[in-house]
Amino acid sequence: SVLIPRRVWIIELSSNDPFSQSGRSIVVIDKESLLPVYKIVYDRSGNYLRTIIGGWALVASDTERIPVLAYLIAVDRKAAAVTALATSSFRVF
Repeated sequence: SVLIPRRVWIIELSSNDPFSQSGRSIVVIDKESLLPVYKIVYDRSGNYLRTIIGGWALVASDTERIPVLAYLIAVDRKAAAVTALATSSFRVF
């Protein structure tokens, strides 16, 4: 397989909610598709909490293309396992 470099935006977010478990997040967004690639989440003390990775597919009709989340993988600092969600099929209405 071949990896093709993509242009991305790297956005740093921080929560103003004093009751939020997460403090700072870093989100990477693909510039061409405008879809998120992954997100790294830190707690309020700056310690790593989790990484969330998403994969997208385009569902196409004759007139439009709609992005659909194909899979989501979450790796948590405290978890002994990785959480993965996947979509097995797509349907255009």
